[in-house]
Amino acid sequence: MVIKIFNSENKNLLIFNIIKVLSLSSLGPFQIYSLLYLSSSETGRVELGSIMIFSILLGILVGPKLGTFIDTHERKLLLNFNLFLWIFISITGFIVWNSYAHLSGVVIPALFLIIDFTEGLFFSTLRSIQQTIIGHKKYGMSNSISEISGQIPAVIGATLAIPVLSLLGPRFSLVIQAPLITFSIILLRYLKENFSPVKSNKESFKENVSSLKYIKENFSIIFFFYLLNFTFIVTTIGNFLKPIFIVNVLHGNASGISLSEIAYSTLGMSTGAMLSFLRTKFNLKHSYIFMLIFAAGCFLIPSSTSFAMYIGFQTTHGVGNPGNRISRNTVIMNMVPKEYSGRFNTGVQILSDITRLLLLLIFTISIEFLGPTLLLTITGVIMLVAIILSLALYRFNHNVSNFFKNLN
Repeated sequence: MVIKIFNSENKNLLIFNIIKVLSLSSLGPFQIYSLLYLSSSETGRVELGSIMIFSILLGILVGPKLGTFIDTHERKLLLNFNLFLWIFISITGFIVWNSYAHLSGVVIPALFLIIDFTEGLFFSTLRSIQQTIIGHKKYGMSNSISEISGQIPAVIGATLAIPVLSLLGPRFSLVIQAPLITFSIILLRYLKENFSPVKSNKESFKENVSSLKYIKENFSIIFFFYLLNFTFIVTTIGNFLKPIFIVNVLHGNASGISLSEIAYSTLGMSTGAMLSFLRTKFNLKHSYIFMLIFAAGCFLIPSSTSFAMYIGFQTTHGVGNPGNRISRNTVIMNMVPKEYSGRFNTGVQILSDITRLLLLLIFTISIEFLGPTLLLTITGVIMLVAIILSLALYRFNHNVSNFFKNLN
């Protein structure tokens, strides 16, 4: 009865964001435990970096096919498959871990890898669905609300992690996933899409809807948005470096990692809430403002000498990355037709994944020699380089500059 008070678009937004919150929150406790487990030893730190590298490599390999698949199939079905897969993983993972507890050193990394990879597929499908459930006038508001719903799971997951891990144990962190995801599957039945997949025969599929062909034809614009995506790329590197920094430099534990997630996510939610109430036509300048805030945090965070300082500086990332994502995604949704959004986002994602792969490989090799403090500082330099390169591309590439003239 409550949902009936909303119009069709608001009802879609409500269902979409509840599904997102429930599904991602369910993964939190196990992910927190895995990060602590892998960050606590020299071998584990290398293993954590290797898992992230392999997960990204898998994403690069399936990315072109996934982008085309998203644009040529019902997106709800893809999301449904992902949710059922998570239920299977959680139940099977619990049974295996419970039966072979002495093999935790193998089971935990394997489960962490599978969940990390499938989470990427989940987000790729979500981005494309979001464009099809509302009209273009609500894209800005939708992205702001989506940012809130993207951060809430980190708070819920991190909050759940403390009692679940201390009272029930890490294996039961998998058990809580199934009921939450099951409810998401039920809600998905009521989500209405305004999208008709492109039907293609084998010849036209290869010739006209290939992700790689589309990327080649629109490379300069895709490359520009890839540069704007460096807040996300560096955040991924931070997901590797920050737990190591907390555990080994600040001498924190699972609660410290959870509080770090909560601080970041709280600011992300606040940013999304604030921007959802502003009647702003998001454009390039908003992205750059938030990118500069984020870059400042890359230099401040490694200078922390206490956990309180770290949490304070972490707020720059809690504002910068979400704010840039809202601005960037709104521009993309306004300018890229929904029937091409899967391939366009795939193009940005492939370039981002290749970069994340290379950086994680370098940082994983370097972590024992250079330490997390210096490597976190280097991410600030990387951010500044990305900002300068994107400005140069905007200034000297006609395709990019004309793209934004059309927007304005």
